[in-house]
Amino acid sequence: MCLRCKGGRNLCKKGHCEVLLKARRVMPAVAFNSEHIFGNSPPSVFVGRHSYPDVLAGPMLPIGEHADASLLDLTKSWFNRSIEEVVGLSSSLLRPVQRVKVDRPLSHGKFMEATHCLAMASKPVETEVLLERVPPPSRGIFDFQNVPMGPSLVAKKANLTQNPHIPRGVDYVVSDTDVKAVTAIKELSARKVDGHAIQKILSVGLLGRKTARKLVPTRWAITAVDDTVSKAMVPRVLGFQEVGEVQLFTENYHGNYFQILFIPGPWTFEMKEAWLSGAMWTGEQGVRYGEKTQGFAGLGDYEDHRGRKGYASNVTGAYYAARLGVLEKLSAMQRQASVLVYREITDEYWAPLGVWVIREAVRSAMKKKPRTFDTVENAIDHVTKEVRIKKWHFSSRLLENRKRQRRISDFL
Repeated sequence: MCLRCKGGRNLCKKGHCEVLLKARRVMPAVAFNSEHIFGNSPPSVFVGRHSYPDVLAGPMLPIGEHADASLLDLTKSWFNRSIEEVVGLSSSLLRPVQRVKVDRPLSHGKFMEATHCLAMASKPVETEVLLERVPPPSRGIFDFQNVPMGPSLVAKKANLTQNPHIPRGVDYVVSDTDVKAVTAIKELSARKVDGHAIQKILSVGLLGRKTARKLVPTRWAITAVDDTVSKAMVPRVLGFQEVGEVQLFTENYHGNYFQILFIPGPWTFEMKEAWLSGAMWTGEQGVRYGEKTQGFAGLGDYEDHRGRKGYASNVTGAYYAARLGVLEKLSAMQRQASVLVYREITDEYWAPLGVWVIREAVRSAMKKKPRTFDTVENAIDHVTKEVRIKKWHFSSRLLENRKRQRRISDFL
């Protein structure tokens, strides 16, 4: 249940996640002595999902002085940092928010105007916020999809004390109120705007047709951008020649062990996860999964060249983050392949840092020289020796379909 929920679906009906609350205790409580907050926003914004369509939204400001505020929200620069460092950086951002209706964000006047400007800005912006009152000491939150964040505060108003730097390409796309949000995301990606920046712009309701623009909770916006950008690459990849040999890419980041197989064949993608005993969502005793395997829980999602019709509800946002990294590599190689991503999560990964971990880990693996194999069977045997769950491939749809489906080359 915890593995399928990951603190986001309230499947236990308790109204809170005990696992996330336990992890939250590592965050220091922040004390306040004034209702005024002033600092350089990275720039960063937040839109919550609880009580949708009436959500909490607003800018994010750092606690204290920072030499380079942009590092507080720049996930690409976090990859080689420890979990403690990442938690320290991301959770130092306060969340001054107001309750906003998703379809009427501008009804909050200058507060949301300031939030909009921050979402489009490419450099840190000096921001001033006035709170309703001096808040009591409080801690931040963990979320499996988002980065850890600092405490939420009730804001009265917000102002930018300097002009934000907004890239011309971003301003052009945001100003186009006749284009759909999906098209706008693709256009921004084609203009080399970073996916994290696109996610912020989408989240505050600045993309899409004028009458259809709405706030999008940050958690949903992350997956929407990963899905849209990667899906746009598929038609091009389908036109490429298949890879000529089986390739294996590997990576490890804080207890997230990735084995990524490129298999000769048409574009197909599958991601499988195994949370081992002691990992965050399985507990110290482990979880029984199936009839023959104990001590771990495994889930997976799959798509063929026709794509998916529904949400990847088992692996959730990690599926789209991994697919993006893989398609970026295939597009650069000008090849297509059947891709199987297997991720093992150990107790080393004791705090959820967000799906950026999967995205950047897969991208890091794609930069390394792959190990090659003559046959898929040899590759599977090699991976089996390296991983902890020896039956990791038994329930793979991709591998099962490959065994059953005959190809023209089989008759040559």
